Amino acid sequence: MTELFADVIMPLSVPKLLTYRVPREQFNDVFPGGRVIVQVKRKLYTGIVRRLHSEVPVGYSAFYLVSSLDTEPIVDEVQMQFWDWLSEYYMCSPGDVLNAALPGHLRLSSDTVVVPVDGMEYPENLPPKEEAIYMALQQKGSLSIAEVEKLLNQITVMQHINRLIKKGLVAVKEEIRESYKPKMETYIELSPSVSEASIGEVLDILEKKAPKQVDVLMRYLHLGKPFSEQKSEVSKPKLLKDLEGGDSALKSLEKKGIVVLYEKEIGRFGFSADVQPISELSENQQNALQEIESIFTQKPVVLLKGVTSSGKTEIFIRLIENSFESKNEVLYLLPEIAITAQIISRLQKVFGRKVMVYHSRLSANERVDVWREMIQRRSEGEKVILVGPRSALMLPFRDLGLIIVDEEHDPNFKQMDSPRYHARDAAIWLASKVGAKVILGSATPSVESWHNAKEGKYGLVQLSERFGGAVMPDIQISDIRELTKKKMMKSLFSPMLLDAIKETTESGRQVMLFQNRRGFSSGVECQSCGWIPQCVHCDVSLTYHRGGGQLRCHYCGYATVVPTTCGTCGETQIRTIGFGTEKVEDELAIYFPNLKIGRMDLDTTRSRIAYDRIFTSFSSGEMNVLVGTQMISKGLDFANVGLVGILNADTMLGFPDYRSFERGYQLMVQVSGRAGRRNKPGKVIIQTKNPSHPVIQWVIAQDFDSLIQHEFTERQLYNYPPFARLINFTLRHPDSRKLDDAAAAFAFQLREVFGNRVLGPAYPNIPRIRNQYNVCLMLKIEKNASYSQAKLRIKKVIDAFKASAHRSNYVMVEVDG
Repeated sequence: MTELFADVIMPLSVPKLLTYRVPREQFNDVFPGGRVIVQVKRKLYTGIVRRLHSEVPVGYSAFYLVSSLDTEPIVDEVQMQFWDWLSEYYMCSPGDVLNAALPGHLRLSSDTVVVPVDGMEYPENLPPKEEAIYMALQQKGSLSIAEVEKLLNQITVMQHINRLIKKGLVAVKEEIRESYKPKMETYIELSPSVSEASIGEVLDILEKKAPKQVDVLMRYLHLGKPFSEQKSEVSKPKLLKDLEGGDSALKSLEKKGIVVLYEKEIGRFGFSADVQPISELSENQQNALQEIESIFTQKPVVLLKGVTSSGKTEIFIRLIENSFESKNEVLYLLPEIAITAQIISRLQKVFGRKVMVYHSRLSANERVDVWREMIQRRSEGEKVILVGPRSALMLPFRDLGLIIVDEEHDPNFKQMDSPRYHARDAAIWLASKVGAKVILGSATPSVESWHNAKEGKYGLVQLSERFGGAVMPDIQISDIRELTKKKMMKSLFSPMLLDAIKETTESGRQVMLFQNRRGFSSGVECQSCGWIPQCVHCDVSLTYHRGGGQLRCHYCGYATVVPTTCGTCGETQIRTIGFGTEKVEDELAIYFPNLKIGRMDLDTTRSRIAYDRIFTSFSSGEMNVLVGTQMISKGLDFANVGLVGILNADTMLGFPDYRSFERGYQLMVQVSGRAGRRNKPGKVIIQTKNPSHPVIQWVIAQDFDSLIQHEFTERQLYNYPPFARLINFTLRHPDSRKLDDAAAAFAFQLREVFGNRVLGPAYPNIPRIRNQYNVCLMLKIEKNASYSQAKLRIKKVIDAFKASAHRSNYVMVEVDG
């Protein structure tokens, strides 16, 4: 072969792969699935080789790639086919998929580095800032732009660097910096010069002059057993634990040549070796398991609809065990990190070190470690259960036998940044590619999954009874509109709810209170004129957070102090409006000062250990009441919860979204299901201003069938999923007038192809976010139409639009909206 070319997936939002020449001396070092360093516009990036070939690019001369990084592929062919499908189906660039799939520390890119020019004499009369840069370079040899900014304590530094370049004193270059650092630990071994015959003499000599060294050596001999068949290496932390003066004594032993110290890479994750036998299934669970296994012989996907606390997780555990008989890998997908701690604990009790976890709260180094550990265990044929949210779907699986999608209805399975994929649907495609089975679990399945099950596309298994004979909770309604008129409300709480909290906690049981808004209040307003502070970057009011006394934007992060005077009329009467979880926690403490109250929302769970701390405190009974957002509604199993309070059901039902009834029902049923688990009856109190609302009546009756019948009728009538497919478009620009013109032109081009299937353009509820205005359009495509052909036509429209005078407008595409 005279020439070799590599098609490379770049970590950039470019529509196609870039082709590079492979230097002849690297022919054997470059392979599909391996990382290579390539140059784009003077900057270096790490890409993944997709394909090697000898086809000379037409119309341009390919650059040479710089170097290769790996000795073996880090991404296999199945993964890359999965990436291809994600890019094609969800209409995004291959680079967007790569960025979502690979841990950040595996995606290297270059930094601009300032270096001194060799052979230049020390300059005189340099300005102070240029002299500071020059002197620092003489000491360190090179400086990144960030280091220069820190040195000068200013953001704009290029003018100083450019002056030094013109004087011939410095140059700039691009340099790849490896971010990943493996975790290393020091280990100790006995020196080869010390034998079993001579160790006694060594100890005698040390005992007279260095008793501390004797203590260290004796502990090593006890832990390491160097002269026995069961000898093992000893880590430094283990050896020196609780040994005063041990570190200096160990250094002395090393200097004397008695022991040898060396560094060894270790994993960042500890695994429990203790496992417990799998629990016995009830008769209902056993029947469901047999039915699932039977359906799997005919269909690859089964929907398991089981009421809350029916024991779906125990069935999943049996399915994992059965899958391990033929395959080595299982993927257990959860909607968000908040519920992984409890599920992981349950799985580890059964499967021990087979369980691994992957999510965004792991450090960047830990995510790389999980990736590498997956490849290592796979090569050794070890069984693995990978637990995580949607990002876990991107890990390097090769022997995948089962995918469990728990709480399959949850909207968090849809990624809202490119690639805008739905993990449930992507999991089903991946499973079909590798021959794995998929089990979808939920007490409140999505309308789309239920439709697929009823149409025979998926198998369907139902569990209609709670495990252990537990009864469903008693759901009661508190009409807060009437209570407010009669002035009977106690702050945020109805008398019924306060009485129930008192009765429940006095009986030794626990309470969960649900309010799907974080912060202290919706915002603040002037009592005189009604002025409400707005975000300076977004068209949204600022949320008041009592902790820190700030008004914050939940869209862009902007924060400011609470104003003391009105921004419009100058009045000083500023009051809070609405309420969030922070206010619920504070107000409840006024009525029940002796109760231990905790809160679970985004603000209290930003650190990884925060979840465990809250779970442990509540599950152990240290906490009496847990206040939370939708985090507390998903899959959590607390045995002692006697009461669930939904403080404002109406906020879940008024969204201008065709899924609002479905989502409202799912949230209320899920959070209600936390009450009365095991054999203790539970109660749910729903506070609402509209007790006759159909969704609330369906929740009281646990009437999923009526919800589905209503949704099927409405969606078929108005052509919404699952009876049609939706593709949403969002156009974005900082200038609203330019955006309006662009949206009108884009809508016209779409209608030329798709006619009245196009709805919009229209501004969303929040038109401006992060100083960018947004306009939305919707395309409805008939279920029996060719989806792939429609996407090809859409791509042509978008390409033409990007080539027009409106190309400065960003176009976002959301498939299956």
